[in-house]
Amino acid sequence: QSGSHLRLYSAQDAARTTEKLSRHTAFSVVSEQLKSRSGETDLDAAIAQQKAGLHTPAEQAIHLAIPLLESQDLTFSRPQLLATAMETGGGKVSMADIDTTIQAQIRSGQLLNVPVAPGRGNDLLISRQAWDAEKSILTRVLEGKDAVAPLMDRVPDSLMTDLTAGQRAATRMILESTDRFTVVQGYAGVGKTTQFRAVMSAISLL
Repeated sequence: QSGSHLRLYSAQDAARTTEKLSRHTAFSVVSEQLKSRSGETDLDAAIAQQKAGLHTPAEQAIHLAIPLLESQDLTFSRPQLLATAMETGGGKVSMADIDTTIQAQIRSGQLLNVPVAPGRGNDLLISRQAWDAEKSILTRVLEGKDAVAPLMDRVPDSLMTDLTAGQRAATRMILESTDRFTVVQGYAGVGKTTQFRAVMSAISLL
């Protein structure tokens, strides 16, 4: 409702109530949220910084296209990115603008170029975010190599009677490994959840 005053009743004292309300985003005015997100105390400066952070239409099209391509493979070709960004741009962004923006993001390091062997097709691209995430995961995995005793010397065959050969191999790898971290990769629907149930059943025997 409209009005200039609000009366609040609370079982707690005024200081405690005010402190709790200040932490609740629903009770933060827009100007305060802008200042908080930008780190600026001046409202005009906060608005200017937020505007500067907005994507151009071409940047937004690329921003939407990259996750679509990454759902198939972390690397993708420049023509693939260009074509997908044309689609996510809804036909409102020119191919030239998108291509220029792709080149700018390669120069700035937002997109990383992955050269391929001569005659093996187009060079590939990978987003900086995906590269850093993969590098972090692999670093953790390598740091945990041969770092722990295996959970089991041998997984009982009785726990794997309903598993495929690949699921049995993955189960043994997890439970018999001396590595702290084990990575299991597979497409949707190939049976990772079923295989993991076998792992949990084996762990329950320990």
